Amino acid sequence: MSKTCALLLSHGSRDFSADLEMKKCAEAYQARHPEISVRFGYLELAEPSFNSELEKAAQTFNVVRILPLFLFPGSHLKKDIPEMIQSAQAKNPQTQFQLAPALGASPAMAELLLERLACAGFPSDSAGKSVLLVGHGTREAESQGILEEVVSLLSQKKPTARITPCFIGPGAPSLREALERLKSENHPEEIWVAPYLLFPGNFFEKIKETLQDFQSKNPAIKIFFASPLGAHEFLFQILDSRLAQA
Repeated sequence: MSKTCALLLSHGSRDFSADLEMKKCAEAYQARHPEISVRFGYLELAEPSFNSELEKAAQTFNVVRILPLFLFPGSHLKKDIPEMIQSAQAKNPQTQFQLAPALGASPAMAELLLERLACAGFPSDSAGKSVLLVGHGTREAESQGILEEVVSLLSQKKPTARITPCFIGPGAPSLREALERLKSENHPEEIWVAPYLLFPGNFFEKIKETLQDFQSKNPAIKIFFASPLGAHEFLFQILDSRLAQA
């Protein structure tokens, strides 16, 4: 029996490009850690399912470390996933399961966001620039606090920029509200939008639709849109930390 498996876990999406990014992430992380076996699974909407990959890993490896590619903690991580692990543990008492925490906020995540903004053309001199950091949406105070913590980390690196957290789903302010507030209070010529999302998918498309609608009504304001975080050295640094914590 092989020793250790790192099982990357994603929410899942019907978006083909999101699946490609997930595979790219798993392949790159496997190349980074040839001493372990890296696999991946989805909670919903895509294959392979987390449950099926968990069962396969339990029958093959002594240690299975689950690394959730979740930016925020939530009910899945607090309840659903532990219950799936408990079920797999009952069937495979010989296997040791270890669940890592969510990715959360970190200086590496802030650096990754700044790099994605730079790729979208964000200037090194950011004085007075307006940036919206868009989370997928949550009603949990803990998760909203994480987004605010990321904004704080970004502000430490770009203290002269105006960086505002907002959400495309549940949570306040919404992206649309944040855009309208910026327009009325700051009268910006440019707005930079950074999705706090790992991969493309439904939330990413909703952000694009909201920005396109705002742009059509406010053609004088230039909108610059960064890509999702994706597979990157900074993400792998965070995963390494979570791997050690699992």
